[in-house]
Amino acid sequence: MQIHKPTRVDIRVVYVAILEASLIASAVFIVRGFTSDGAPSYAKQGTTIRESGYDIVPPLSESTRRADLIVVADVSSSSAPFWNTKSGTRPQVNDRDLVLSPQARIFTPYLLDIRETLKGTPPQNGALVLNQLGGHIDKDQVVNDNSLFSLRTGQSVVALLRNCGPLSAASPGSAGFQYRLISRYIVAGQTATIGSETIPMSEVRNTISNNRSLEPESEMPC
Repeated sequence: MQIHKPTRVDIRVVYVAILEASLIASAVFIVRGFTSDGAPSYAKQGTTIRESGYDIVPPLSESTRRADLIVVADVSSSSAPFWNTKSGTRPQVNDRDLVLSPQARIFTPYLLDIRETLKGTPPQNGALVLNQLGGHIDKDQVVNDNSLFSLRTGQSVVALLRNCGPLSAASPGSAGFQYRLISRYIVAGQTATIGSETIPMSEVRNTISNNRSLEPESEMPC
């Protein structure tokens, strides 16, 4: 009877085979990331980015102290979304790099018609623009999952705002806006709501009146 000896496997041969397979797979990945003329194929791609935005809302008293401007306003309209890049266009990167680059995002401008000013000096035209994180351009979409800061056309709100100045548009990653939202309360009749909390508008007015001249416990960065 013939006895078959076990075949010895040269570990060096296996290693070389694995290395070659990895190189081939990498080459395929790189080729698929480019068009036939060698340019990146980002223009043919698209992605959805979900953002929680600012998830910490100070109490009304502290928000009032931090705010430069507090208004009761109607969200009257929204404009076309835009990229907050210097060029105003999508960065020329693939989807993965776009997700990992928080400085490049889509914002949507909302126009607020001011009905009443509770602190500070409003714009002379009686309206202001707030750029909200989120929007859809071509195949790309940014979804703002933080409902505490969301704005919708038709809402009436108490908006507590930091005035970052017109030069804020030049700072890296800025959405190019003058006012930053510290917090906002949705107004319905004689009540105001933020998250799951609903309070009378009279209480909102009293809290703002009692705190608008006081120094904040911490500054709100722009």
